[in-house]
Amino acid sequence: MNDKNTGCTDAEIEREAGNKNQNPHWPLLARLISFQFKLIMDGLRDLLLSPISIVFVLYGIVLQRDRPDKYFNRLMRFGRKSDDFINLFEDHERPTITKTDSDLFNSDKFSSPGNSVNIKSKTSDDYVKKLEDLILMEYSKGGFITGIKHGTDDLLATLQKKAKKPRRTKTSEGKID
Repeated sequence: MNDKNTGCTDAEIEREAGNKNQNPHWPLLARLISFQFKLIMDGLRDLLLSPISIVFVLYGIVLQRDRPDKYFNRLMRFGRKSDDFINLFEDHERPTITKTDSDLFNSDKFSSPGNSVNIKSKTSDDYVKKLEDLILMEYSKGGFITGIKHGTDDLLATLQKKAKKPRRTKTSEGKID
């Protein structure tokens, strides 16, 4: 199984963590944490864009009579770009920026002016991946992160066992089965 957010398979996550008994809940928990991080970013963006949009529209109406929507349109473009960056619901393809070699390199390797290089632009997923890599590195060293993981594994195993136990229900006579 491949985790869409990180691009890692479960086996890769297990191998990186050095734990062959990886519980299947960790990729899901990683996606949950990533989603919460993205929700925070999205909420902060919305919180900032709301008053800014009002100011831009008022500024355009009062002082930019020939093009009152100029700054509001720029804000809308910024909003679309930030939406691609945040990628809240993992439904955007990662945008690709194409630059010529003269923009990127000053080497003989790309000497032809017609050459172009596709570069993936950064998204929040890149930062989440860096954080995940850091956590996996710390986990492999042992210590605090390892303790958290094992404690979480134990807690989830306990909860799963309790969820599997048959529930006691009251019968129509008021007795507990």
